Amino acid sequence: MSENKSDIIDLGAILRGYLSKWYYFVISVIVCVVIGFLFILRILPQYEVNARIRLDGEQGFSSMISGGLSGVTDLIGGGNANGEDEIEIMMSHTVLSDVVRRLGLEKTHLKRLRPTVYKLMYRDYPVDVIVGDDIQLDTLRTQLMFRVKVNKSGKANVALQGAGRELFSGSDLTFPAELKTDYGTFTVVTTDNFVPGVDFTNKIMLNSYGQAAENLREFINVGLADKNSQIVELQMFSSNVKYGIDVINAIIDEYLITTRGHQEAENKAIARFLDERINSVRENLDRTEIEMTSLREKNGLSSQTALTSEIAERLSETEKTMIYYQVNYEMAQLTLQMVRESAKDNSLIPLQGDNEAIAQLILSYNNCIMRRMSIESSAKPDNVAMQRLDEQILSLRKNLISTLETSVTRAEELKKEYENRFDKIRAELESMPKAEYELYSIMRQRTIEEELFIFLLKKQEETAMLLSNVDSQATIIDRAYSPNEDFSTSKLMVLLIAFCFGLVIPPVWFYVSKFICPGSLKSEVKE
Repeated sequence: MSENKSDIIDLGAILRGYLSKWYYFVISVIVCVVIGFLFILRILPQYEVNARIRLDGEQGFSSMISGGLSGVTDLIGGGNANGEDEIEIMMSHTVLSDVVRRLGLEKTHLKRLRPTVYKLMYRDYPVDVIVGDDIQLDTLRTQLMFRVKVNKSGKANVALQGAGRELFSGSDLTFPAELKTDYGTFTVVTTDNFVPGVDFTNKIMLNSYGQAAENLREFINVGLADKNSQIVELQMFSSNVKYGIDVINAIIDEYLITTRGHQEAENKAIARFLDERINSVRENLDRTEIEMTSLREKNGLSSQTALTSEIAERLSETEKTMIYYQVNYEMAQLTLQMVRESAKDNSLIPLQGDNEAIAQLILSYNNCIMRRMSIESSAKPDNVAMQRLDEQILSLRKNLISTLETSVTRAEELKKEYENRFDKIRAELESMPKAEYELYSIMRQRTIEEELFIFLLKKQEETAMLLSNVDSQATIIDRAYSPNEDFSTSKLMVLLIAFCFGLVIPPVWFYVSKFICPGSLKSEVKE
């Protein structure tokens, strides 16, 4: 109890000591609030710009193909539009570089509002920089910063910095002002927004197209509305609403142009593929037609006989059955071998074939093996349960081997039977007149070529229609818009945080000072 009382008295003494130095808290709060106010002066309004587009999925050749030949799309492109892939295209360096060139974003114009505080200007800047013909922005490797300070008389002080050094400095220059540097010639000119008699200070940041595109990427957020959605949402925060809207819309437009160009190139490639394939199939059809006509005239044949067709059909069905029994025979042999080897180590047997009786025996055998494994680690060799399981496993194994031997024998008999049938039917077909057999082979190939030719002609017409009306892979749901709500840090919140820091700093300082300068502030916190 006395210890708790002492703690309370000490806490009260400390609090009274702090209160006796109230001016520390007042000074700390004032200083922190002033710093917070200075921070507020640097805060510029930030507005959100949003847009949404819907991916349309299948386009071009892939949307036309169905059925057995749909695998052709894997050879020439196409397929469903993947959301993540389309986002990668949308935010690709190529698309963003086109946006930079389209909007002139290689130059960033900033207007000085207060010391160290600059506001983004877009289309309303009073001065601009013209890049000389001797400068290639594609190969510019460093950012150039132009600082233009114009007085009321219309004269300008211009400084150019780049690569960590000053490249140009001039005073009382008149417009247009020509700047000759190691990088080339630049010209500072006035625009239609220039107002004589008004002094101002502007910064102009010049980047290569590629670097400007990469800088732009950092301010754009793109993602799917949800994991399974085909709706893509674009978002950007900017202090200049017009700038944000134009950038988002330009990204959408350039993406649509890019995908439309890809689709048109794909359709043209498809058209070339179809033309080549149709010509090849047509030549094959012409050749087989000539061969059939020649063979008929030479041997007096009018058409394929019904006998030939019936024999070929029986041969095909017999071949399928023969292969089925060959597989069953090999699987039964494999299973029998594995059961016999299982006697050495009591290993499990995988299910084989479609014989339900054998599958049930294998399942029972495996269950016994697994029960034995579960008690083997803790049971003694003379364990009664283990002995019973071993007897049961042995009995099942014998039964399974006997059943599999019967199955192997039966499968071998059926396999040989259908092999003999197949050989007889094939011999029967080959014993037919050679001319009739050749005619049958040619007509069978011609039927396949005709079906392929009709299919390709249909796809050629559909591709021609697509080429005349190429659509992109996306539909715009919402073009860029802004709710005009300021999303920057709340000024009241900044002041509140500054006030709280002002209250916290003095106690922290008193506590730390005890360790830094013991006894120096003893009188200040003494009761």
